[in-house]
Amino acid sequence: MISIITATYNLIEAGRRESFLRAVKCVQDQTGDTFEHVIQDGASTDGTASLIASATEGARNTHVFSQPDRNLFEGMNNGAKNARGEYLLFLNSDDSLAAPDVLERAATILADQNPDFAYGTLVHEDYRGQRKEITKTNLNAILQRMPFGHNSLFLRRSLFLELGGHDMAFPISGDYDMMLKMLTRKSVHGLKLDFPISLYWSRGVSAEIDKVSQDHGNIWAQFFAEVAPSVRYTPEEYSKFYLRGHLPARLLLAVLKSPEASPTLRSAARHSLLKTVKRGLQPWRKF
Repeated sequence: MISIITATYNLIEAGRRESFLRAVKCVQDQTGDTFEHVIQDGASTDGTASLIASATEGARNTHVFSQPDRNLFEGMNNGAKNARGEYLLFLNSDDSLAAPDVLERAATILADQNPDFAYGTLVHEDYRGQRKEITKTNLNAILQRMPFGHNSLFLRRSLFLELGGHDMAFPISGDYDMMLKMLTRKSVHGLKLDFPISLYWSRGVSAEIDKVSQDHGNIWAQFFAEVAPSVRYTPEEYSKFYLRGHLPARLLLAVLKSPEASPTLRSAARHSLLKTVKRGLQPWRKF
């Protein structure tokens, strides 16, 4: 079974009433019956509880929980703990599933292939209602950016809990931190799906580039201190590396030599090193 996790807090105040109703409807419109929808509210104070109760009255396979949380990622963590499915899919209150058969198609593949995680593409809809599939996914890009959308990932619940869920130390990029730990873990089997999973209209909190770069700086400082301890940079330096789009060659070479590096991390380091060398040969760049 797939558990769809939607974390909420003060939706009315945030102007997300209609988008939340759309998110609930898209799950209810799914074919098949191999899913549950876990709505995890953070003890909202603006009438959201009544909105959720009304929207989910009579809804199939839907479970509502409420408890205080510190941010969106803790709400997701709480939802994962309350979930009963073998796999998790995080669907924000302003997102939607890309098609009515997404969950049924995914459930069939997950049951047959039994991966630790599986990911697909995203679809973006602009203000005119025009849709475009975002097909650019690449696991080797994990040392530059999110390799695929957080809301296009089916992740084994036991692995998510084993990784500790989203780290509260990274309130903006907790999803990236979790993916980095997941993808660079040894003996993890992933699978790419050939169809879009989710539909989104906006980037949400992670669209704030300065805060994202600061979080990435802290994430990389912590991560590389364990993987390549011989090379040290400050979180502020890592933040600058994120903004310029690549990591220093010295660090990546140390990762390639590290006995702690998984095959996936080594592959990502080679990919990143090639990007670093290529950009170093472009004199018009300012770095």
